[in-house]
Order: sequence, then structure tokens, then C-alpha cells
Amino acid sequence: MFHNLARLLRHRGLIQSLVARELKARYRGSVLGFFWSFFNPLLLLLVYSFIFKYVMPAKAEGAEPYALFMFCGILPWTWFSSSLTESAGVLIAGSNLIKKVLFPAEILPIVTVLANMIHFLLGLPILAAFLIWYRAPLTAGESSRSPSCSRR
Repeated sequence: MFHNLARLLRHRGLIQSLVARELKARYRGSVLGFFWSFFNPLLLLLVYSFIFKYVMPAKAEGAEPYALFMFCGILPWTWFSSSLTESAGVLIAGSNLIKKVLFPAEILPIVTVLANMIHFLLGLPILAAFLIWYRAPLTAGESSRSPSCSRR
């Protein structure tokens, strides 16, 4: 196992360039470009806030505001599910690269996970801004049990 990790460290330049290529390719040709990484979680949180405040008011004890509580779980879940979904097909999509050159196949799923991690990290400032807005700051104990963001 450690031999494989050491081999990945040797390919870190390749991983960095593939992650940059993946991020550039995702928003190429769109009007907002890379800003979609900020707008997507922001719009998601705004829609959930509207739905759970006005359309279907949720009264969950210890989880007020409910949209913010739910967003604390949706943000990492989106990273996990999109990484898993995209990684499942990336080996087939990159088969021409794997067949032509001596190329470590495990790099392609790692690139997908890292690209989605960057989108996750860009969603965290939106979470922090809404935590401040709702005056629900995390204590040291709550931040160690991520993604628990509820007020006590």
C-alpha cells in the first residue's frame, strides 16, 4: 500500500495538471465560468431556505434554521456522490490514455475526487457566511464533529 502511495507522490505534477484541466474544462463556454462553483451552493441554500421557511416550515428541535442544518450535510454529500458517480465512468472515458502510454490508472479517479473537493471547498465560505448570518457559529466541539452545524 505504501508503495502505491509513494508512486502517487511521484505523479503529483501530473495530478495537479489534470485537476486544473478538469476544472477548466467543466466551465469552458459558460457565461459565468468558474463562478458557478460559488453560485451553485448559494442558490441551493437560498432555495432550501425559502422552501423550509415559507412553503414547508420545518420544526425540528435543535436544527434551527433547518435549511442551514440540512446544507451542512448536503455540502459534503454532494462532494461524495459526485466524486463517486464521476469516478465510476472516468476509467472508461480515459481508456485511450491508459492503453496508449504507461499510465497509472488510479490517477484518473483521484483527479475526479480532487476536482470535486475544490468545489466543496469553494462552498464552505458560503456555509460560513450563512452561519454568521444566522448567528450560529461553531464551537470547538462542534467543529470537531463536522458537519454538525446545529445550534444548541
